[in-house]
Amino acid sequence: MKKIQIFAAVFALLAGISVYMFLGTLRGSTQKGYVDVVVAAAQIDSRSVLTAQMLTIQKIPAEAAHADAARSVREVLGMVTQGEIEKGEQVLVGTLMKTGQSNSSGSLAYMIPTGKRPVTVAVDDVSGVAGFLASGDYVDVIAMMDLTKNSAAATSSQAANLPTSFQLFQNILVLAVGSSTSASQNSTYTNVTLALTPQQAVRINLVTNSGKLRLSLRSPIDRSSSTVSSVTQDNILP
Repeated sequence: MKKIQIFAAVFALLAGISVYMFLGTLRGSTQKGYVDVVVAAAQIDSRSVLTAQMLTIQKIPAEAAHADAARSVREVLGMVTQGEIEKGEQVLVGTLMKTGQSNSSGSLAYMIPTGKRPVTVAVDDVSGVAGFLASGDYVDVIAMMDLTKNSAAATSSQAANLPTSFQLFQNILVLAVGSSTSASQNSTYTNVTLALTPQQAVRINLVTNSGKLRLSLRSPIDRSSSTVSSVTQDNILP
């Protein structure tokens, strides 16, 4: 009788271990069939900048996960939606835009850096660097206009307007060349769109209406700034 009880206990133990291992295997296979995807925590409007509060991670069957679905919130933070995303809908990376960078859609609005405004200026073969500009380049802006300067020969109520060349801005991003936002060169263009601060936009508006502009292309590895003195007929010689 005692041997029978021992055998029964051993068989019960083995059965328990077998069931435990089977359930573990089943649970593992079930978990392997699920993946994490990013979904909208609430409805997200079009042209919204994605924040962590808008998004959540949801575990769904692998076969239900879209191939372009984001797998981590960090992957899409700061990107901009091009259309509405419903609550619980998977967030697809391909439908989002990165701000401040060129994009395949050619949309200028998404390329504008924060705090900047696109301002288009007219150029020709000379002022536009002979067709060598492309979106993504950086330029210096040189202005030429008559500036009022007190003359020693004039009375206190008189002033002289002197043609003056001066550097208006440095390190200005080129957003578009003509109507192209592509990084490839477009040798035929008559205008260039620059990324300027609101204050710079006001200043360049005055120059384009009262003087002339010339763009100077910068090396892609040169972001240095320097102090450049204005030049008139009085100080043009070294």
